[in-house]
Amino acid sequence: MKLTYFAIVNKKEGQYYPVIVPDIPGCFTEGSTMEEVKTMAEDAISTLLADYAANGKPYPQASQTYEELIAKAGDDCGEIAYVIPITVYPSSRIIRISMTGAEDKLEYIKDFAAKCGTTRSAFMIDAAMNAIAHANGD
Repeated sequence: MKLTYFAIVNKKEGQYYPVIVPDIPGCFTEGSTMEEVKTMAEDAISTLLADYAANGKPYPQASQTYEELIAKAGDDCGEIAYVIPITVYPSSRIIRISMTGAEDKLEYIKDFAAKCGTTRSAFMIDAAMNAIAHANGD
């Protein structure tokens, strides 16, 4: 599942850009560059959404308009420098699928994954996600 929230980046204070995500209560961070701002916001959002999932709570709805976003921010809005979209892929529930492959290759992958301290399933998911990111230029 893909979710996109908007982060409000305030004018630079000293060495850092303060950041809030009004749609997720308590979601704030900071970064010294815009690249770091994006990374830190992704991490903050993902961490809080994991807490929502762990407690069986639905994810907060993202604002649909700039005005709605600013209204949710209220007094925390500050002097806005940027509003940036942050897309995250929160953890989903685990499902079982059936997979077909050559027995020797699947056994080799299982053994290699175990040496890496993981499972065959987790290893294959990570490998697939890395291949997709590479193909997309991420």
